[in-house]
Amino acid sequence: MNKTPDIHPDDIMSGNVTYKESHSIDTYFQEFVDDSTIVCIYSGPNSGPNGRSIHNVPVEILRNYILKIIKPGMKIFFDDSYEGIFFHTLIDKIHCIIKDTEIDPSQIYYFSAAVNSVELYKNFCQIKNITKPINVYSYNLWEYLNYRAFGDIRDRFNVIKKKEKLFLCFNRRFRLHRYALIGLLLEKDLVKNSYYSFFLDNYKKTNIIDELRYYNVSEKVSGIIYNEIQKNEHLFPIRLNIDPDNNKVHLDNDDMRFFDNSYFSLVTETGFFNDVIFFSEKIYKPITVRHPFILVSTPHSLKYLRGLGYKTFSPFINESYDDIENHEARLIAIVDEIERLNKFTNDEWIKWQHDVEHIVDHNHMIIRTRKINEYAISRPNYRTQP
Repeated sequence: MNKTPDIHPDDIMSGNVTYKESHSIDTYFQEFVDDSTIVCIYSGPNSGPNGRSIHNVPVEILRNYILKIIKPGMKIFFDDSYEGIFFHTLIDKIHCIIKDTEIDPSQIYYFSAAVNSVELYKNFCQIKNITKPINVYSYNLWEYLNYRAFGDIRDRFNVIKKKEKLFLCFNRRFRLHRYALIGLLLEKDLVKNSYYSFFLDNYKKTNIIDELRYYNVSEKVSGIIYNEIQKNEHLFPIRLNIDPDNNKVHLDNDDMRFFDNSYFSLVTETGFFNDVIFFSEKIYKPITVRHPFILVSTPHSLKYLRGLGYKTFSPFINESYDDIENHEARLIAIVDEIERLNKFTNDEWIKWQHDVEHIVDHNHMIIRTRKINEYAISRPNYRTQP
């Protein structure tokens, strides 16, 4: 049997032992930094010179490492603030590490990009009968990173006018809900009236209909989706601003023509068939450039977005889809709303743009005035709005 190699510290750390040598902590986690010594364990993929992911590091190696370095009052940070998933497996690993040790759970911090991570962790603790929890925080890092990355673009205004296309939808990476969405849009002949990017890079590697059925998409609707993709396969890849090897997360001036000449963004977030609320650069792009949006994501995502201080577009967009927990019904409701909007006259679109102007201006002001310590979200300060 091969012996598990000792892990290099850089494989599980961002920077070195103290927070002062870790840029991410010093910049992003200011309110959690005091006179304590801090170790940041970056849990993203392929970190460190050996290319090891924290998720694949055995519990014993991590436990031995932490026991070796930990001191009274020290804080250990697990940083998942870049990821769109609340890693239950990593949380479970952390609790396995500290089990039957003298490590105080209050010394352990887990930062997740999932906005509802506190609720998810509370449920995890109930299921696992954990009575001494660690500190779990949502950290909305993508909001911070994206607004500040857009330079002069962030202060622009959309001109109210007749637009060339109904909506804009940027996609690169394959996600099952993105596949399902474009299949339903093709059936309604709505893709041709949009700026759309979509790549069929790996969909043939799995049985799509079985995957859709797993998430309770009916056999009839799964068949429609699959048949529409097959029938229109000659259209793919549909490119707008990227090539297949470039998962573009930033905006540049060339992208503005798509926003300027479409009425709204159709934002396909990372998740859809789960309970994790996560906001990436995908939603903050239209917010930054004052573009209305429909959000294709996990149920109740709009509610959480309003909890961050943003406004959404009801009644000018029918947002009842956000409360639909059945995945098929939520997809169909979104497509039905796009079909309704597609029937607007030019005069109706001019009025609609005036009606939503105060909303896009409000959202832009929120993102541009957010202070760095306001990106960390915890109870009881975090609130959701109906």
